[in-house]
Amino acid sequence: TLREWTLHTAPTYPVFQLLKLNIYWHHFIANVVIPLFSAVCTAGEDYIWEMPVEEILDYIWQTIGSHHYVVANGVREVASKMTANMAEDQLHLGEPILELIYSSEGGENDPKVDVRCSNGKVYKSFSHVVFATQANHGSTLLKTYLDSCPVSEASSDLLSHKDAIQALIDCLSQFTYCPSIVVNHTDEPMLPPIPSDRRDLNLVRIISSSPSNTKFEKPSLGEY
Repeated sequence: TLREWTLHTAPTYPVFQLLKLNIYWHHFIANVVIPLFSAVCTAGEDYIWEMPVEEILDYIWQTIGSHHYVVANGVREVASKMTANMAEDQLHLGEPILELIYSSEGGENDPKVDVRCSNGKVYKSFSHVVFATQANHGSTLLKTYLDSCPVSEASSDLLSHKDAIQALIDCLSQFTYCPSIVVNHTDEPMLPPIPSDRRDLNLVRIISSSPSNTKFEKPSLGEY
C-alpha cells in the first residue's frame, strides 16, 4: 500500500535525518500525493493511503510533463461530434434503462439484446451493448440479461454464452466504491493569488473536519 511504501522509503541515514529529509518526505506524501490522488480517484484520504502503490507510481511517471486537458466547449461538444452521423430517431435521451432482455431473434449462435427503459419502451435486437457506466451498475444490468436467458433445452452454445456473461458479472462485481462529495466551482479567490503559481489542477485541502471549525489550507507552489 502507499502507507507501507511511504514508511519503507523514508530516508533513514543520520545525515538525512539531521537535514529533516525524513520529515519532508512524509510531508510531501501527506500534503501533495494524497490530496492529488484523492482528487484523481474521487476518494477520501484513508482510501488513498491503502491503495496499491504500483497504481500511483504508474500514474505519476506516465503523466510527467503532461497537462490535464479539458474540452473547450464542454462534454456536449464531444457528444454532438460522436452522434453527428446518427439519425435523430436513433437517439434516446432521458430514458433510464431498467433491464436487458435476451432475444432469440438472431438465433442461439447470434443472440440479440432487447433494452427496456423506465418509460415502458423496449428497443429490440441489439448485437452489441457498450456500458458507459460504473461497474456495479453494469453488473446489475447484466444480471437482468442473464436471468432472461432460457434455462430449458439450452444448447451448448447458449450455455457457453451464459458462462461468459456470468464471468463478466463476477469480474465487475470485484470493483468497490466509496461515498464521496465533489464540489465544482469557479471561485477565483480560492486560487493562488499570484497567477504564475496557478496550475492545471489547483487543490485546496480541508484540514479540519469539524463543521463549526472548518479551515482551508492553500497549497504552496510545489503542491500542484
